Amino acid sequence: MVRSLWTAATGMIAQQTNVDTIANNLANVNTTGYKTQVNEFKSLLYQNIQTKTTSANGDTKPSSAQVGLGVRNASISSVFKEGSLTASDSDTAFAIDGKGFFAVRGADGNTYYTRNGNLKFTLAANGGNMLATSDGLPVLDTQGRPIVLGSNYVMSNVTVSKDGSLCYPDAKNNPQPIGITIGVFQFNNPNGLERLADSLYQQTAASGQAINEARNNNVEKSSIIQGYLESSNVQVVDEMVNMIVAQRAYELNSKAITASDEMLQQANNLRSIRRKYPAFKIFNHICIFGDLRSSFLYIYIIQSFHMDTGSCPLYGRNIVLLVAIPIIICGLYRRWCRIHVLPGDLHPVFLVAVMNHQAIFCTVAPDTDCLIIGV
Repeated sequence: MVRSLWTAATGMIAQQTNVDTIANNLANVNTTGYKTQVNEFKSLLYQNIQTKTTSANGDTKPSSAQVGLGVRNASISSVFKEGSLTASDSDTAFAIDGKGFFAVRGADGNTYYTRNGNLKFTLAANGGNMLATSDGLPVLDTQGRPIVLGSNYVMSNVTVSKDGSLCYPDAKNNPQPIGITIGVFQFNNPNGLERLADSLYQQTAASGQAINEARNNNVEKSSIIQGYLESSNVQVVDEMVNMIVAQRAYELNSKAITASDEMLQQANNLRSIRRKYPAFKIFNHICIFGDLRSSFLYIYIIQSFHMDTGSCPLYGRNIVLLVAIPIIICGLYRRWCRIHVLPGDLHPVFLVAVMNHQAIFCTVAPDTDCLIIGV
């Protein structure tokens, strides 16, 4: 019974994490290049109630009895499906059509990756114009170097071809490559990338080494589209449905906890039966004896005899409460009943031996909180 409390608690914790993930997806519905995250669950340990054994004739039983101990979040993976492309008025807005990532140089000198192509030309520290993110992180070319153009270039005239080559118009106003290509990188396991703030990803052992598309002909090349941005791939309708499912699962687990608590409460109330019904404090026993072939059942009320006062506390409502149950049972057996009040020092076992009758019903035994019912 206690096991169910903790099992349901794990379900509530898992669904809370699920709702947190869904809320994060909805919060980033307008984030450029954001990828939907999905919770994945797996079961916890199983406890053996009965292992596989053989039957009486030696045959092996087909299955054992195992009870699960709950659930936990196995992982939160990203869905790297491409989002829709949205037109932009910026000349430095770039969308990647494919599996690639832009590479940027972080403030700590490490290389990070992103699908957010909302880039800007900004002034470089040593002069010239540098292609950078909105946070000022330099974008790297295929050689892993920051993309910096001299001050003699007019940034509004710079164009980018589908393979990422930066072009500038010649004397005849025809775009010509200037020998700089925006670096695009892929990963064998993009779900292994570590997600960071500002739409950045960091390479890990799980993701594998970054694959430079310009140097590897075994990968499918991505295309860079200028004047467009990749929208978030979050599907709002799907997320709302997922939220409803997670909410209902959370509610069901909470009801399981409530049911377990009520079962424990009922079990605990068994010890308070004598406190709940005052008649049980006054009378130690009610015994019903009788031959089932006879038309009468004999009810013997064994009183609690108070040694200090020498009195037996028989009065009003307590007698009604005490006698009502035997009378009902007599009615079930279709017998008339005769009620006898006996002193409290007469043990009911002695009565059974003397009268040689079958005990049909017996209530509270002396100095115990047990309710005994039997035929």
